[in-house]
Amino acid sequence: MAAEAREQEFRMQMIERQAKAAQEVSIAGRILTAEEVEIEEFYEASGEGKAGIDADEESISVGMSGKGNRVTRRVYRFKGSKDLSAKENEMFNLLLGGPQAA
Repeated sequence: MAAEAREQEFRMQMIERQAKAAQEVSIAGRILTAEEVEIEEFYEASGEGKAGIDADEESISVGMSGKGNRVTRRVYRFKGSKDLSAKENEMFNLLLGGPQAA
């Protein structure tokens, strides 16, 4: 059962990574086709946690601690759309993994 749980967790991680990659490709495509783009990104995310149990004949101690920093902001604003040149269209199709424009 533990092996099945690890396999399921691995599948979920792969699906999450694929979804993030698809999102980034979609954003890149929209950047390419927008008349005006405004991007504002800040990132810093970290976390740390500890837990422990100590027992002897007279007592039991349980301890937990945690620390985290989080700054996340991601704002994209796309305005309008533009007609792509043949070269831009080729790049766009390559980005999306499709056939090149003729």
